[in-house]
Amino acid sequence: MLAIPNFHHVKQALIFSLLILMSLNVYAEQVHDFEGRAFDPQTSALLYIETHQVILNDAGDYLSAYVTYSYPNGDLFAEKRLDYTKNALAPDLMFYDKRSSERTSVSLSPRGDYLKVLIENDKTRSESTVNLEGSLLVVDAGFDRLIESRWSSLRKDKELQFSFLAITRSQLINFEVNEVKESEASVFLELHPRNFFIDLLVDPIDLEYDINNKHLLSFEGLTNIEIFIDGKRTEKNYVARIDYSYQPIKAK
Repeated sequence: MLAIPNFHHVKQALIFSLLILMSLNVYAEQVHDFEGRAFDPQTSALLYIETHQVILNDAGDYLSAYVTYSYPNGDLFAEKRLDYTKNALAPDLMFYDKRSSERTSVSLSPRGDYLKVLIENDKTRSESTVNLEGSLLVVDAGFDRLIESRWSSLRKDKELQFSFLAITRSQLINFEVNEVKESEASVFLELHPRNFFIDLLVDPIDLEYDINNKHLLSFEGLTNIEIFIDGKRTEKNYVARIDYSYQPIKAK
């Protein structure tokens, strides 16, 4: 005998299935791959290559990122992981430099009122906290999310102020980014500290963004990658011009 399903039960099942599909759509993930090639501004010699893989949700928001750093010969010397789920502008960070076996991590407290900074290697360990006082906070690659989220106001006002974490010093430094010019395809920005004396000691960073999709096209200035010579630390970071190229976003 053929059983005829109860219409109410069928309706409930259809609604439940629809909700499941909607939920899967909301949390669908995408992958955004891009590469940065760092050159010596004076000689144009290739210094290192950044390979980025970013996980996005279906709305295009950043969820996490994994970055590798390699020499031109292909040897990987560092890697970085970023978690944007707490705060897109101040992602949790883990950076590991294989050359020194040094691991650096930054994490935002659950209440968002302080940052914990941990730097450790085989011989030393340093842990500190940075209290936050309501300023517009940016950590590491969160700067790129800042530019995207404040794009309209930056284009209108030609400037944007924020506090940036100097990780090795466990200190917040006030920065300002200014629009200096635009072309048909690009917007050119300059980044510098707002502290007069620090500004005297640090050259500004020049940035070029795509005027349409807001992608970072080039970076020129002091990087966060330390120079090693013959396997030894120099305590100095590369000054580089980094050119970025992007792959189409794809489903994970």
